[in-house]
Amino acid sequence: MRLRKGHFLVRVTLAMLLIASSFALASTSSTANGNFAQKTDQEAGCTYGTKPLSEWKMPDPPAEGTVHNGRGYGIAPNDPCYIFLVWTSEIGPSFSYSAALVRENTSGDGMEYICSAATDPNCAASKYPNGQFRSLAGFYKCESAADRNCVSELLVTDPSGKRIEAKFERHFPDAPTIPASDDASMPYPKGGSPTLWSFDSGSGKKFIHVTGVIERNFRNRSGKWSDAAGTFHMGLVPVRVIANKDAVKPRLKIINYTTPDGKAASRVEFSRDTQAGLDGECARFLTMDVGECLVEEKFPDGYRFGLVLQVTKDISFFLNGRLDAPVAFTEALGDGKKVTIEGAPATLFALSGSIPKSVLTAKSLDAIKAARDDFSRQLGFAPSDLPPMETRYPDLLPEILPYFGDKTTYTLKAWTLKSSPTLGRFTQKCYNDSSGEMLGIISTNATAFDGDPPTLDPATNTLSYKVAAPHYAPDGKTENIGRYYMNLNSKFTQCILGVDRVPDVATVGITYGEGKQLVSTVSVKQDKDWLRLQADNFTFSAPQIKVAFPKPTATATSGSTAQNSQQGGQSGGNQPGPSNVSANSKIKRITCIKGNKKRVVSATNPKCPVGWKKK
Repeated sequence: MRLRKGHFLVRVTLAMLLIASSFALASTSSTANGNFAQKTDQEAGCTYGTKPLSEWKMPDPPAEGTVHNGRGYGIAPNDPCYIFLVWTSEIGPSFSYSAALVRENTSGDGMEYICSAATDPNCAASKYPNGQFRSLAGFYKCESAADRNCVSELLVTDPSGKRIEAKFERHFPDAPTIPASDDASMPYPKGGSPTLWSFDSGSGKKFIHVTGVIERNFRNRSGKWSDAAGTFHMGLVPVRVIANKDAVKPRLKIINYTTPDGKAASRVEFSRDTQAGLDGECARFLTMDVGECLVEEKFPDGYRFGLVLQVTKDISFFLNGRLDAPVAFTEALGDGKKVTIEGAPATLFALSGSIPKSVLTAKSLDAIKAARDDFSRQLGFAPSDLPPMETRYPDLLPEILPYFGDKTTYTLKAWTLKSSPTLGRFTQKCYNDSSGEMLGIISTNATAFDGDPPTLDPATNTLSYKVAAPHYAPDGKTENIGRYYMNLNSKFTQCILGVDRVPDVATVGITYGEGKQLVSTVSVKQDKDWLRLQADNFTFSAPQIKVAFPKPTATATSGSTAQNSQQGGQSGGNQPGPSNVSANSKIKRITCIKGNKKRVVSATNPKCPVGWKKK
């Protein structure tokens, strides 16, 4: 998969654009997305906000499977004055490769070179004063308990709850590996090839492609590579294996290109040597190896999947997940640790399309520019082809939703994980005290969400978390229903809350605009030294999730508890907010109805949400 301007291109189910070009040589940036030669806005005569939004309507998506067959979707084919935006609801690469490389610039365009080792003299920090050393260590199949940065098991559970044996087939593709760092001052693990697994579904053999990478970036400090910042990506993809004589083994190489403003640049890619595509079913390949390709399939209904990983002891994960009902925990393993993560694939809401610049308002433009530093520069070119938004920018997405009619372009299922960009919201003490632990995993099916751990309001003992998604399904009528899951390491939770033990009760509030609040379905329990909580049945466009932990009382009991509650009403009314719920309050339940929908509301003084009636 190509490395593009320091970002992994994310996998998009049914995304022909990425699948068809996974191993193609990159065209120069001057050709934009392949439809137009890229010019400046002034050269192309592009204007912003000259037409009212009422004159624009995003066309209905094409038939399933062709949504991303060219980035011109939503515009006239001869119009260069548009901006392409995509939230793919994905957070992982389509596959991961292993490499060590050095970059002249820490961000943006520049030259990249392949390194043989951490001590490669051609990659010495003294040669790149403003540069960066990057290690991309792909997860491979564990061969012994001593291996690290590897997949030990693929876990498969059928719809009846029965665990099914998964068999390791091979590494696919059989890609280059990198040894563990030979410099103790800049540690990074060994990297190998992605893995292909199979299991018997009862109706035939099914294949799962497992990809993952631990990336560490070292900056130049006084002529030495140091200050490593690490990230983690992992994903599962159901696939078919198809024979094709034209499929070849890709390789690691350097691609030279020219930026739109005429600067020479290069990037390291893992790709094949020909731009020619494969025919037949392999025309939509996910990846390939000699004589075979992998084509993506849908996840089988009702199945849960999991991974058992063996990692080094110093790795501390706080993960974003795209899983339903995830369960995660760690166990000691010699000088490392074993990490188990399991859950069902999540149904996600993708947004994709091209918008004429003539209907973009000043407010929308300001929101785009505020989302990321380099967006202002990229907006100045026509057409504007912004990088995939992945699952980021929950503040930007609501500003863009009106151009899409506040509805999803298409839905997909995914099983992906990614580490949090930063833990800076919490004290260094909380992070250090939990060093070597997996700190937590937060999973949601929202299109965009805040990738960091939730923020804590110490006055109310409440954690807040931003999510955003289109309000409606592709039909423009059916409401998208949100899900949210939180797994937090007990030691980490105790530290950020400032308590001796994790409270037995928590309340989840879903806060919307205009002061509306709904406390949705809540389940809280503790097991394996983890706090596990879920909330579902809330709607979008941009709610804020608040998890309130009351301080332990003398009557609170230790151990695990479970509570299901749904509250609703206006904030400031008689309905208690999250911070007012006590662990020893007497809970009452009522049933509320709205049409043929039913909802159970639990509270000390339960009331039905606005628009609902008590049964």
